[in-house]
Amino acid sequence: MSAANKSGNDHRAPRLPADQSALALRAETASFADFDALVDHIATAGEADREGYVARFAASEAGPHIRFKLKFPSYVAAHRVAFGLTSTRVWEAAAVRAAARIGVPAKAASARLRLSPETVAGLLGQGEDPVEGLRAALPEEFLHWYDSEVSDCTARADERIRLYESLARQAAADATDDSDSAFAAAAQRIAADNGVHPGPLFALRNGRADTRLFIWAQTKPSGLGDRATASRPHRKSETPDS
Repeated sequence: MSAANKSGNDHRAPRLPADQSALALRAETASFADFDALVDHIATAGEADREGYVARFAASEAGPHIRFKLKFPSYVAAHRVAFGLTSTRVWEAAAVRAAARIGVPAKAASARLRLSPETVAGLLGQGEDPVEGLRAALPEEFLHWYDSEVSDCTARADERIRLYESLARQAAADATDDSDSAFAAAAQRIAADNGVHPGPLFALRNGRADTRLFIWAQTKPSGLGDRATASRPHRKSETPDS
């Protein structure tokens, strides 16, 4: 680890000026055989009350002096909590973006996604894209985690939507005729066989775009982690209007 003085040159920890003695107590040097060894150490060290390392590639006095930061996972996790950034918050941004992209008004999005009007309004206030608006305010060390969370929750929702669309097509194919009652009978049976609510099947048949938001709501993380709720049994209160 190293620190920079006013001239831009590096001071190694043992040679820090006397007026930086407090920093010297915290600054330590460590050497690793290669980059992979450093990354492995960062991932497994579990250092308490430490931010991470400033890695510096060996170079001549003339340079170039290439440095970058690697943060301990425990530090990044604690920092995310300080920012109020959780998997649920990321899901909210992605879900509201999905609503905006298909033109669902804020009030309807709030109802379909089971979010408070204030939450939806706050995310829409981030700009045209709530996901990018939230991302723009984050420190660099959060971006990889954030992008991964956005990708994961979007993939979960897309997979769930494709399932319902497939089941709706199957119900239409299995119906004995084109009547609503024949579709209803097939949809009820297929939904029961697959452990899903039949409501979205009717809504998709009728071309309801906001049905996709009801399906998004089924994938909301259950808490501070990233475990989604898509696999839990449906409740009767979760039926979209057909």
